[in-house]
Amino acid sequence: MSLPKHLPAPENKLIYDINVSSTDALRIYYNEKANCIITRSIGFVYDAELRLFLEKIIIFLKEKNTTKLIVDLTYRQTYTDEDQNWIDKDWFPRVLQAGLTYFGYIMPNDLFMQLSADELLVKQKGSVNIVPFGDVNKAIEWMHIQGK
Repeated sequence: MSLPKHLPAPENKLIYDINVSSTDALRIYYNEKANCIITRSIGFVYDAELRLFLEKIIIFLKEKNTTKLIVDLTYRQTYTDEDQNWIDKDWFPRVLQAGLTYFGYIMPNDLFMQLSADELLVKQKGSVNIVPFGDVNKAIEWMHIQGK
């Protein structure tokens, strides 16, 4: 399997891109029109690389002065139990403290990742506006009308 194409430019500006292997990558984009950060985690990336990526999301939310995040899980493989626990107990409270208000996510193709994402996001319901989408473009459209 090769890496999927990047989101279309110039509307989605690539601001972080790490190829962990030929099939695993971490990407962060900024969509100025919708004023949102868009992330794409591809394959099975875990531990230090995943955590650095998630830390970058908080940094870019602050840097771009936005409260909107789209997480594209389409190509993501499941999290380890340790990573999922860290995201839930450490990262999510800090991203909320950074001002995250609107959280759109693209449903993963991988069934185990769907279950992992559902479990994680159910715990966060109520603390942030969480909406699932079938594709990135629908999520961007939704973000465009939020927070105006």
